[in-house]
Amino acid sequence: MSAKRILVVDDQPDLAKVLINKISSIDLLTEITFLDNLNTSNLAVLHNDYDFIFLDFFREGQIETVEVLNYLHDFDLLNHTVVYSSHFNQTIYNTLYEYDIHSYIPRGINAHIVEKILLDVKEELYVEDLEKQSIQESIIIKHGKYYLNLRVEDIHYVEVDGKYLSLYTKDQKYVYRQSLKSLLDSFGPGFLRIHAKYAINSDYFIKLDYANKKVYLEEHTLPLGRHYQKDFYQYFGINSTV
Repeated sequence: MSAKRILVVDDQPDLAKVLINKISSIDLLTEITFLDNLNTSNLAVLHNDYDFIFLDFFREGQIETVEVLNYLHDFDLLNHTVVYSSHFNQTIYNTLYEYDIHSYIPRGINAHIVEKILLDVKEELYVEDLEKQSIQESIIIKHGKYYLNLRVEDIHYVEVDGKYLSLYTKDQKYVYRQSLKSLLDSFGPGFLRIHAKYAINSDYFIKLDYANKKVYLEEHTLPLGRHYQKDFYQYFGINSTV
């Protein structure tokens, strides 16, 4: 398994050290980044393709934890996030429950609990590695009372819709439950994320309205998000400095 990138956000180095030591003890090849605070000026660090994030409950002077969770959810980064704190926080619990995420340690760092979570993560990441090795050509979709074999090449774009994904073909919409990140991994490099809510099949890309940041497909028009512009320009070889 390839090295996994882990981010630990904690303003107490001693607690962070417990995490880092335990991560190192389970034979999970990792690159660990430690950050002692998170605020509106450095939220972009969460986009650095981390495979897993340990997030301390934030204290006074830092951005609210729920705001960070909403941000992670909007950008499909929440599935591999564990939140921990020195006391139970009902608001955090409710937010995680709403997003169907159950990785919350409410009573401080316990080495045994951390080890169990990390071993589960290791297994999950291993499965994801295997899935990435085989690109799907089709997926089975429940549509009404039928199960359909939907060809990936027929999907024009994907939209995040709460806990579900909406898959759009030329003239049809299909609902599918999976994280956008794992779906795109299985679809391969032909699909590109262009927004917190949208990913496109590059085969259907027609043109870009650079001034208004609009992406035109054969049948649809979608917004190009600020955080995804650089990758979009590189993918299609667009010179954004002109």
